[in-house]
Amino acid sequence: MSVKPIPNDPMLTAGTDRCRCTACGAYFRRSGTFTEHRVGPWTNDGANRRCRTAAEMTALGWLIDEAGYWIQGRMPASAAAQRHSSRDRQKAVPEEGV
Repeated sequence: MSVKPIPNDPMLTAGTDRCRCTACGAYFRRSGTFTEHRVGPWTNDGANRRCRTAAEMTALGWLIDEAGYWIQGRMPASAAAQRHSSRDRQKAVPEEGV
């Protein structure tokens, strides 16, 4: 099966291994992660396959990285701490007009 590129999608940079599932709309940093998110029997040319849910992928230790792509594995503790403190700083900034 050939996947056609989606024109003008900034998440799918040419020359990278990034993917978007046309069934569920999720973005994946690597094609291997994309492939593993599809489960089920290959009967009927794969018509019985489905996408894993976000809960299923999270239970496997997958997460969405800072750029919005699903990746396999846990985020290193230092990166997680930095991301958490970044979110705290963003919350501390008042919205315009408030």
